[in-house]
Amino acid sequence: MNGLSDSTGKTFVLVFPWNNDDDGLKESFLAVDLINHSMENITVDLYYNELEFIERDIILRPFHITITIEEMNYRRHIFSKAVVYKYIYGGFNRYPDLRIFIRSSLPINVLAYSFVEGGSVLPEDMAGKNYALTLPAPLVNSGSAIICLLPTISDTNVNLTIITSDSFENYYIGLKVEANRDVVIYSKKESFTVYANGDAPFHMIVAVQNLPVSPTSTITDFGMLMVPPTGLSTDDSGKDDTHFSHFSTTKSFLITPFAWTKSSFEIVGTNGNSSWHSVEGGRKQNTHSFNSSNFGIECAFLSRSNPINILRYGGYGLYSDGFEGGAFLDIIIGDERMMKTVYFDFALPCCFTTLEYYGKEAYYLVGSVSEGFHTFMAGGKYIIIVSGEFNNTAFGYVPVLNRRL
Repeated sequence: MNGLSDSTGKTFVLVFPWNNDDDGLKESFLAVDLINHSMENITVDLYYNELEFIERDIILRPFHITITIEEMNYRRHIFSKAVVYKYIYGGFNRYPDLRIFIRSSLPINVLAYSFVEGGSVLPEDMAGKNYALTLPAPLVNSGSAIICLLPTISDTNVNLTIITSDSFENYYIGLKVEANRDVVIYSKKESFTVYANGDAPFHMIVAVQNLPVSPTSTITDFGMLMVPPTGLSTDDSGKDDTHFSHFSTTKSFLITPFAWTKSSFEIVGTNGNSSWHSVEGGRKQNTHSFNSSNFGIECAFLSRSNPINILRYGGYGLYSDGFEGGAFLDIIIGDERMMKTVYFDFALPCCFTTLEYYGKEAYYLVGSVSEGFHTFMAGGKYIIIVSGEFNNTAFGYVPVLNRRL
């Protein structure tokens, strides 16, 4: 990224999926961080409903909150659990309107959290018409994989395909943009691949309850993500696609090609090792496991035939690997111009490491940071990934994003 990211905007919409069922050990925590990058004070308006049950009736209580944010600062707004509809049933269903609308006087970035899991909320003008991804399975008989569909600028019709190991489901769904209309949610108690195409831009929020920290683990957490759109149709092919990742917090990857054709990709590691793999579009995708013993601590995924979507998931080495707790600035990776002009909290960091692939060079830096507001500036292009652990719960996200070109 360079300058303001595409995920900086003035209008946002989101909904919180229900986290893991309360176990009495953790207090539910639903919040948004509203981040002001500008050199002047701004105002942000939040519009949302809270859910109340009176006998057998469902009542929506409207709220409007105005928040002032000082220059180069942020404010956190905490919601009650009444902004989440707990009882999610299998398949497609419509639920009371618990969308949260955010309107800012100047462009801001928004991060959303359910307990500590969450990530970047994309502005409405970054919504897309096409999505492709695979969700991992929750722990058997203890949770669901969830999709929430949110229209943005207009009513939207969505063609949605759900693919599992033994089923192929097609749906045609109408989404209404006006307030106090139903929210459409799909839920399934297993892993599935989803392709979604709309006639107008919409957002997709996904979540997995009781998500195992690895495919073989019984230790679970909660995962939530607002999915970036593909920016392409599922018929697009022949485009180069590069993704960077690391192995310090996860070794599990779900890779979904945009097109319904076979796609090959190469993984290249910092230790010089590489290997080729293939995935077939239009099918249920399975978890790929890669680790640092084969590729080093960082890697690049390179697709030369068909753009791919990569969903990472996993834990933070809880109970065993001894990773440092607290907030963790996990990886900054970028080009040479970024490396020579970067400032973190207005100071020059050091110790960049080189990742070479196909005659190109990328540079990455790993380091611990404290919780709170931080600044990062650079003249070149870069990616920031944040991951950490709090109260035996892991989190990881990209705080700002750009559109696919």
